[in-house]
Amino acid sequence: MVRIFLIRHGQANSEAKDEVSYDRLSALGKIQAGWLGQYFKKNEFNFDACFSGTLFRQRDTANLLEIHNDKEIIRDPRLNEIQYYTLSTLVEQQFDKKPPKSGLDFEEHFEFIMSKWKANEIQNTPESYVNFVERISEVFDILKNSGESILVVTSGGIIAKALQNFLGLSDKVMIKFLLASMNTGVTSLNYSNGQFNVEQVNALPHLDHSSRIKSRTYF
Repeated sequence: MVRIFLIRHGQANSEAKDEVSYDRLSALGKIQAGWLGQYFKKNEFNFDACFSGTLFRQRDTANLLEIHNDKEIIRDPRLNEIQYYTLSTLVEQQFDKKPPKSGLDFEEHFEFIMSKWKANEIQNTPESYVNFVERISEVFDILKNSGESILVVTSGGIIAKALQNFLGLSDKVMIKFLLASMNTGVTSLNYSNGQFNVEQVNALPHLDHSSRIKSRTYF
C-alpha cells in the first residue's frame, strides 16, 4: 500500500490581487510550515520521496518542513495551483463578472469561473480545463509509483480536484472542499488494489493546541 500526504502550502499574501504578488509566504505561513515539520519529526514520519509544485509558496513550504532527510525535493509544475487571479481577470473582461467583494461571494464567483473554464468559453486562458485535469491525472500516476510514503506540497485547487476524482464529487462540492482548505492542512490518501482511497481531509494536528488555534487560516 502506498500512502500519499498532500499538504497545502502555508499562508500566502492574502492581500494580493494577482498571481505574482500572492505567490509568497507570509510570516505566519512560514511558522505554520515549521510547526508541521516539527510534528512530522516528533511522530517519526519517514518519507520515501518528497514532491512540491514550482510556485514559490509551495517550494518554500516544502523547504521549511525540513523533513526530507537529504532527499532531493522533486519540483513538478503539474502540482501548481489553478491561476485563479488570471482567470478572474479574464472573466471580468469577457463577461463583465466582477471579482467578489467578500468571502460570501467567493463561492458563487468561483463556480462561475469553473463553469466557463470547463465549457472552454474563456479566451486566452493560461491553460485549458482539459489540460488541468490531465496534468493532475499524470502526476498522481507518478506519485503512486514513487515509494510507500510520499510527501506532496501543493495547493488547495489540486487537492480539491484530487478529492473530486477519487470520491466522485460534483463541481459544486469540489469547490466547497477547495474553499475549506486550510493552510498547511494535511490530506492523506492511500493507493491499494488499483485505486486511491481517502484517509483524512484537511487535518491540522500541528495546530491543535489551544495556543495555536488563531494560527489556523484559509488564506
